[in-house]
Parts: sequence; C-alpha cells; structure tokens
Amino acid sequence: MALEERRYNTKGKTLTILGATDLATSIISQTAINGVGKINIVSLEDKYFEPMKKRVAKINETTD
Repeated sequence: MALEERRYNTKGKTLTILGATDLATSIISQTAINGVGKINIVSLEDKYFEPMKKRVAKINETTD
C-alpha cells in the first residue's frame, strides 16, 4: 500500500534508506518526486554503491 493511501505525507520530511539496491532507487526516486525534504542513504561500499551514486546524482539533477 502506498504511503499516500495511508495518508502519510512525505513532503518536506527526512527519509533514511538502508542499502543501495534497485528497490532503494525506486523508493528514492518516487519520494524525491513527491517532495521529500532530505534523503539519507546508508550503504556498504559494495557492488551497488557506485551505481547508486550515479543514479542519485541524476535524480538530484531532475528534482528540486
């Protein structure tokens, strides 16, 4: 169930994501579009780390 369906507004809030998998990218992208205030990503420097850095940079370019 989506956060909005549960009447939880993420606009202006801080989100902390644990891990840098593809699922995390989906969550980060959608919450950035929805106007979350800040996103913290906590991840090991594993095989997902560098690709996540690139995806986050692109997300930052396309959202406020």
